[in-house]
Amino acid sequence: MKILTKRRSALAILFLAALAAIAYLGKSTQFGFFSDDWYLLYGGVNYGAAQFWDIFIIDRPLRGILYFILYSVLKTNVGAYFYLSVLVRLAGALGLFLTLQLIWKERRAFCTVAAALFLVYPGFLEQPNGMDYMALQLTVVAMVFSLYLSIKYLETKKTAKLIYFMLASGLAFTSYLFMEYYVGAEAYRFLFLGFILWPAKGSLVTKAKRVLWQLCPFLVAPIAFVFWRLFFFTSQRSNTSTAFLYESLSASWLQSFAEIARRFIVDVSEVVLGAFVTPLAYMAARISATEFLIAVLLGLVSVALLLFYLRAEEPDALPDQPKTRKDMLTFALLGLAAALLCLVPINLAQREVTFPFFSRFSLASSVGVAIFLAGMASLQANRKLRAAMLATLLFLSVSIQYANNVRFSMEWTETQRFWQNMIWRAPDLQDGTTLTGFRTAPIYEGYFIWSPANLIYREPSDSTISLSAEVLNRDILRNIMLKAPYEKDQRSMIIRHDYNKLLLFSMPTTSSCLRLIDAAQIELSIYDDPLIALAAPYSSTSNILETDAIQYEMFTEVLRTSAVEENWCYFYQQAALARQFEDWERVAALAEAASAGGYAPYDPIEWMPFIQAYAYLGEDARAGELIALMSADPFYKLQACTIFEGKQASGNEAVDAGNRFLAAQFCGE
Repeated sequence: MKILTKRRSALAILFLAALAAIAYLGKSTQFGFFSDDWYLLYGGVNYGAAQFWDIFIIDRPLRGILYFILYSVLKTNVGAYFYLSVLVRLAGALGLFLTLQLIWKERRAFCTVAAALFLVYPGFLEQPNGMDYMALQLTVVAMVFSLYLSIKYLETKKTAKLIYFMLASGLAFTSYLFMEYYVGAEAYRFLFLGFILWPAKGSLVTKAKRVLWQLCPFLVAPIAFVFWRLFFFTSQRSNTSTAFLYESLSASWLQSFAEIARRFIVDVSEVVLGAFVTPLAYMAARISATEFLIAVLLGLVSVALLLFYLRAEEPDALPDQPKTRKDMLTFALLGLAAALLCLVPINLAQREVTFPFFSRFSLASSVGVAIFLAGMASLQANRKLRAAMLATLLFLSVSIQYANNVRFSMEWTETQRFWQNMIWRAPDLQDGTTLTGFRTAPIYEGYFIWSPANLIYREPSDSTISLSAEVLNRDILRNIMLKAPYEKDQRSMIIRHDYNKLLLFSMPTTSSCLRLIDAAQIELSIYDDPLIALAAPYSSTSNILETDAIQYEMFTEVLRTSAVEENWCYFYQQAALARQFEDWERVAALAEAASAGGYAPYDPIEWMPFIQAYAYLGEDARAGELIALMSADPFYKLQACTIFEGKQASGNEAVDAGNRFLAAQFCGE
């Protein structure tokens, strides 16, 4: 019997491992650094692993120790961070399987299915971001194994009991130190342990007293953490500080609680239902039909694995009467209740679950949601209906996770392409240059740009952040217009923004090349964001230097792509650089090379450097061919007319003659 049990447990573990591979390894070789990875990467490369203590001392000190260890071992190996994060995620699922086995010893299939739904829960969409979200993954693992050890504490006598208690409390405290809002996950411990203890004989009052008495020791960890957080530690980050929480509530208690209630109600629907629908709807519109088909096929493969597993399990794996239907229903509802209670600390901090950008706040709740859904499925009397419910949930989860992998791989490809274009166009940048603009890969924080810019253009030993960046929005546009410099402390790293040295960029479509805007000759694309036009008069390409300061080894190490690649954008960027320094012969030569290679732009505005070069070299016929292509769009024709009609005499007869020719061509009927 023990051998059979071990074999079936091994089968469950293999099923979970296979499911993790199907859901997460697709596109894994096409992942890179994302979002908050960038400031972590910059801190590690420039200041060493010890910098992580300074980075996280402001809000979550234990994360500083974690990243000191991780970066000391893995350095900039982005693939290692990702694969480790998948193993950590799998460890959490196995921990949940083992925990549920302690409660439902004879219901292995239920335990496996709940662990599987947690493993691929589609509400958490940051798995490809292996570096930054490692702490969050470890938090969940610590929480799950803390719960496991708590149950072992109840089952064990004397000496071992104390060991289990200390380990469980230590892991709980660790999870809070990683992420303070995971104190809400204590709901799992108290509800599930209460479920285990409640069936003992006695009156309602007697049972309640006994349960509370046995659970009291587990209040030590959360109380100790809250006491430390309130009286001994002061968070310097607003969203994680108790002062921020108090101020947000004290302004208007009624309004504050109404807003908290609103966030809570919305988040409840998101973590239970929206997670299985909203992300798929979002990503289906953004990935190709081929990739969507692959997502569907992988979802079907996961369903086949599920059905194989259920068939291989004992015949009563999901019986009509699991333990008692009342017990399973109670346990499922307790899982849901715990999942909802996990949202309370998040909502109090004025955060909420949204897909796909703030999906991380759903991870603590995912344990309870998985238990609830698996439990409700197990209550269905019809085996086929049970299997269909579970298959649908697993299909949606795996399909969403693969589509999400595609989204991340596309973002990384566009990030690589952006920086390739940047080094082709700008071999060096003046100290103090402030970069801003739009590209196809999202930019939510300035360090998405200034971190790689400093890594690429400056020596790693240079401790000064000499190149800055900001997200272009209305507030930043106002600062640009005022040319108001300011300093920003980004987790112990000081960034100085000087809008007198603004360099505006635009890369509006996945087929466009990067354009660096110059106020002396503003060239706007029909695809540009309106803010580009408003910021353009303040941007200058004089911030671009001709000397080559690019750290090619660092570029390849961080961006994981070639610094040279022959395509249209390469020729365009080289031509734009040559035009900046009035090397018209080189621009014309690049035009010939691009033509010989069969390259042409997606966006006609990119013909402009070549049109000018041909006109200034007196090659009117060649210029005329490109003018006809660009003038096909009325906006470009009018824009070029305005540019060349407004050109002042330069003193160079060839250039002045070329400008007159261009004005006549673009402004004529």
